[in-house]
Amino acid sequence: SSPKTIKVVTTPAVAGTIFFFEMNVLRNVPLYQVLKLVFLGGILSVLLSLLLYQWTKLDSWLGAAGVGIIEESGKAAALLLVINKMKYRWTLNGMLFGAAIGAGFAAFESAGYAYSSGVDLGDNAMLDSITKRGVLSICGGHVLWAALIGGALWRVRGDEKFRWEMLKDIRFLRVFALCAGMHAVWDSPFNLPLYLKYIALGFVAWVALLSLIQAGLRQIRAAQATGGATEFFKQQKLAENTVAKP
Repeated sequence: SSPKTIKVVTTPAVAGTIFFFEMNVLRNVPLYQVLKLVFLGGILSVLLSLLLYQWTKLDSWLGAAGVGIIEESGKAAALLLVINKMKYRWTLNGMLFGAAIGAGFAAFESAGYAYSSGVDLGDNAMLDSITKRGVLSICGGHVLWAALIGGALWRVRGDEKFRWEMLKDIRFLRVFALCAGMHAVWDSPFNLPLYLKYIALGFVAWVALLSLIQAGLRQIRAAQATGGATEFFKQQKLAENTVAKP
C-alpha cells in the first residue's frame, strides 16, 4: 500500500538525519532549516547529479566508479546552499547539513526504485527491494556519505567565507575520495556472502564518521577554551530562559 511504501522509503533517511541532529551538541540549527535542506537540498542534489550524468557520461566509461563521483559531487554541490551562513561554522553543523541533503537524495532515489520495482515486478518485490535498502543503510548510503563530505568541507572552511580553492584541500579531497570509493564499491556487481561487502563498508564509514565527530567536538572544546564558543552557549542559554518564562 502507498502509506506503507512511503514509511519504508522515508524511515531510514529520517532516522539517520535525527542521529546527526542529536550529534550537533550546539543545538544551533533549527528543525525547519534541517527540513528545508532535506527537501530543497535533496531535490537540488538529484537534479545536479542528473545534469552531471548527462554532461560527463562518467557512468558510461567508469561504471560504478563514475556513479560514485557524480552523485557525491551532486550532494557536495547542494551544500553550497548553506555554506556561507557563518553562524553555522562548526564541523558538526556541516555533518548535519550533509546528512539532511543525503536524506533527501536517498528518499527520492528510493521512491524511484520503489516505483520501478512496483511496475516491473509487483508490490511485494517493491517492498522487499526498499526494505533491503533501508536495512542496509545503517552500513552506508547517501546519509552517511554526505554527512562525511559536509563535515570535511565545514572543517576546511572553518570561520572563513567559502572559496573554491577549499575544494583542493587534502582534508576535503581524501574524505570525498573515500565516500566516492565506498559508493562505487557499494554499487559494484562484486558481492560477498552474508552481506559482508556492506558490513565492511559500514565499518569503514562509521570509523570515519566517529573520527570526524570527535574532531567536531574537539573544535568546540578548543573554542570554549579561548572563549569562542562560551559566548555562544551563554546566548543560547539566555534565549532558552527567555522562552521558558511565562
